[in-house]
Amino acid sequence: MRASFYTAATGAGAHQSKLDVIGNNMANINTDGYKSKSAVFSDLIYNNINEAQESPGLRSGTGTKIQGTDINHENGNQVQTGNPLDFAITGQGYFAVQNPQTQEIFYTRDGSFAMSQPYDFDGQTFDLVTKEGYYVLDSYDQPLQITDANEDLDLGVFTFPISNGMQSIENARFLPVEKNGQPQMITQESQLERGYVEASNVDLAKEMAKIIETQRAYQFSIKMIQTSDEIEGIINSLR
Repeated sequence: MRASFYTAATGAGAHQSKLDVIGNNMANINTDGYKSKSAVFSDLIYNNINEAQESPGLRSGTGTKIQGTDINHENGNQVQTGNPLDFAITGQGYFAVQNPQTQEIFYTRDGSFAMSQPYDFDGQTFDLVTKEGYYVLDSYDQPLQITDANEDLDLGVFTFPISNGMQSIENARFLPVEKNGQPQMITQESQLERGYVEASNVDLAKEMAKIIETQRAYQFSIKMIQTSDEIEGIINSLR
């Protein structure tokens, strides 16, 4: 009965973590450029009960765990804002933004930009920045400087040989890892829609269905823990 108890306990913990992932998706349904995530399960170590050489024998598992989260990179709907400094990417690609303090470069689908405060004495030159104050980079990986909100902008739009496995950072930003490869510039002008932003791609109906499914699985795991505990108690009383 110990195996059933621990199998159910690990299952309950894994489904509780899955509920956290679903809750995070629903909390970001109004976050521009947010990509929904899904929990990925992995089984734990199996034990061989019968190790006869002529057959694989019986195998007993010990539960499951959350191996990681997959990111859904499908495009969200484009929402018209009328702001000339808002941009949405059609198809693949990411905007490159840079932390002004650490100089670290992140990638995002959130194209809600603004003009910074002027840094020169004449008050004519501005940096294009995100809502958090990160520099928006041009096609040469340099902070994009503008003098007028309606001028043509050389916005950098980048893609990667492999997009899966990027590290998800707060505020719908991504940090590439080694397996993603080097960023590649996309040069097609049709990739950008000015005056639009890309909304979150979270499907509320699907997330609600996942909540019901996960809650039911969690309840079954808890019930299995209770049943295993009761049987263990009966066995102990017989001794």
